[in-house]
Amino acid sequence: MPFRNIANPDQLALLRRTLEELCVEFGVSAQDGETRDEIARRIVFLFERGMSGVEEMKQRLREDRQLT
Repeated sequence: MPFRNIANPDQLALLRRTLEELCVEFGVSAQDGETRDEIARRIVFLFERGMSGVEEMKQRLREDRQLT
């Protein structure tokens, strides 16, 4: 991800875990970089606005996905 200085190592691990779990759930492969990047951007967006729980972020992105 092209983001710098937005999180400490523990927070980055949480963001990475959220990304990996959502990609598995949504069936997004490691080769689908564009989709993974979009999910990562949305996770960072939520994190920057104060959302820091894995399950909370996952639920929000599930809801967003249903709208598209």
